[in-house]
Amino acid sequence: MRSIVLYLAVAGAVATLLGCAPCEECGSLKRQNEITFFFLNNKIVPDYDYYYSGRYQWPSAIMAIEPSYSIKSNFWKPVGLEGEELSEWLKTTTIWKQSNRTRLNGAEILDPKGSRVGIFYSKFDNLITKFEANNVIQVYPPSYRAGGNARDSTSDRD
Repeated sequence: MRSIVLYLAVAGAVATLLGCAPCEECGSLKRQNEITFFFLNNKIVPDYDYYYSGRYQWPSAIMAIEPSYSIKSNFWKPVGLEGEELSEWLKTTTIWKQSNRTRLNGAEILDPKGSRVGIFYSKFDNLITKFEANNVIQVYPPSYRAGGNARDSTSDRD
């Protein structure tokens, strides 16, 4: 009986450690106030490909990716605008109210080696990315970090 309990305890510990192992193909976000202000001033990065998550008129997040990368996602759609039109779209669609529960987040999108591949701007503070072969990035929907900005879901514009 003791050997079964010991076996189960060891198996549980191993499973826990494996579940906590870092994701070698995952990217990360690096918070940057400069990027927040960049978006607040409706500036764009030339030659980057822009994507939005949420509704076109009121996206919940925007990201810009270097053109050498492509994204794979059901949650992100390309923005088909450039130059002044893109800047004007950013100005009219990123009017999110800040509150105690929600603040604006600008960040660099980093690959697994820590190199910048894009920028991110949202009322959410988390973005999961997985880097695949041939410079393809699997991008999941933006979210709040666990224990981070809790909010009620009254409106997507909050």
